[in-house]
Amino acid sequence: MTPAANIARMSPDGTQLLSDAPADKGEGPVPKLLGLSGLLLLGSVALILRLHNLGARSIWYDESFSAMIARLRWSQFVLTLWNREGNMAFYYFLLHFWEQLGSNPVFLRSLSVIFSVAALPMTYLLGTRLFDRRTGAVAAWLLAINAYDVRYAQEARSYALVVLLSILSTWFLARNLQQSSRAWGAYTTTNVLLVYSHFFGGLVIIAQLLSLLLLPRAAVPWRSVGRSLFWFAVFVIPVPLFIIRLGTDALKWIPQPDARQVLDALAVMAGNGGRTLLMLSAVSLLIAGFRGWQTWRSRQSVCERWPYALIFAWLIVPIAASLLASYAQPFFVTRFLIFCLPALLLGVAAGITQLRPSALAVALFLAISMFALTGTVAAYRKGLDDTDAVGDWPAASSYIFEHAQPGDGIFFFLTLGRVTFEYYRSQRSPAQVWPEALYAPNESELGWKDFVNLPLGDVLAHTRPASERVWVVFIRDDPNGARPSRASVVTRAVFAKNRHAIAERKFRGLTVMLFSRDLDEHSALLLQPAK
Repeated sequence: MTPAANIARMSPDGTQLLSDAPADKGEGPVPKLLGLSGLLLLGSVALILRLHNLGARSIWYDESFSAMIARLRWSQFVLTLWNREGNMAFYYFLLHFWEQLGSNPVFLRSLSVIFSVAALPMTYLLGTRLFDRRTGAVAAWLLAINAYDVRYAQEARSYALVVLLSILSTWFLARNLQQSSRAWGAYTTTNVLLVYSHFFGGLVIIAQLLSLLLLPRAAVPWRSVGRSLFWFAVFVIPVPLFIIRLGTDALKWIPQPDARQVLDALAVMAGNGGRTLLMLSAVSLLIAGFRGWQTWRSRQSVCERWPYALIFAWLIVPIAASLLASYAQPFFVTRFLIFCLPALLLGVAAGITQLRPSALAVALFLAISMFALTGTVAAYRKGLDDTDAVGDWPAASSYIFEHAQPGDGIFFFLTLGRVTFEYYRSQRSPAQVWPEALYAPNESELGWKDFVNLPLGDVLAHTRPASERVWVVFIRDDPNGARPSRASVVTRAVFAKNRHAIAERKFRGLTVMLFSRDLDEHSALLLQPAK
């Protein structure tokens, strides 16, 4: 049953407006029971996929930030958000309470697993409301087995939460339009939380508004929409102030996108099934697009036309906006746009269910599912991105733990590195001997300044006097064995003064050096090559 079959609201001039109820209105208890059983089965599959290998990858740079920010005292927590990490404020707030129950990698990431699994029934409900039960079920299934969603359900960052909130926001919008609902406060609140989970989430709201512009004026309660936007703007005032204050320095690591990068990003988002899965998904989107074009050409009811406009705006507008903005400052990062994934899969599901004859639809569904599952299995082995290449933090920290002595000092070439090493120290029980940080603006505990990347000159000027032995950790300094940067040479010279460089060990993305005034027996052992 499609939305067109429902009773529709009528404007004074007779224009048919959005449906008064979701597509499943009037169905008996048996179909609903079968639907609930299917969702439970689907949720079980999704949970298994997201829990599998949950702790296989080591906690990387960004995840350690999440863990350590969540542990800060509230005063330092707020200062850290304002001075550095405001982009995921709501996620850090939730993680603050979650982390008190456990901090090992599996438990830390399990919060994202919860968000990811919770997105499945919401995808089903949204697909059912916009199209029908079959479309909702297919979309939820495709999300459950999608490699990209599984990947970020296994990371202690806000991306799984952003996906959930983007679906919830769109569901509230559709519900408010279809049922003359007064729950605009819930829609506003969800949008505020979406932006505070990731600033790019605001692009979802822009896409939604653009889709509303395609509706007849009488079909949209613009007064309610305007009131919602007003309160949304009031509550997110700190966001533009934060962005203006920090500028674009934090985005300098993002490369300028090209056509191949965009194509690879879409292939990964489609499910990591290579160009074949991307092509099959594109075919399904074309079928859905053709069906949407037919509804506009034949001037069918608004409840038939708007869902297509919504999902394609949700999919295209954020990607196009980030690419256009990249001409001035690169903004295109695939994981930043993960909230487009539900729109992509809803569009694919709509194309599958609209395909005739049914045998072709079943064949297309099975083919997409097969390649998606293959992509998920491959992602367990090879990964989907280069976040692990940022540095082999477990190996580097273990090396220091095993060779550190009481009274040692440690200096981080990038001050942010202290955060990650402190996380790995906290995972050892009892805590290993840990060198004293020579740059520690908040003494022994972490504070907001530890999460801000300061100029090397300022750090060296405020560094404590070095002890007899000093560990120096270089991060992202000499990639691929290239010559160290000038700043690195200066740092080495500072700590080599009146000391011997008695050890240098390279790890992926990291270099650890030890300088000592005296070459004792223990230090001489470090000079021996690693076995």
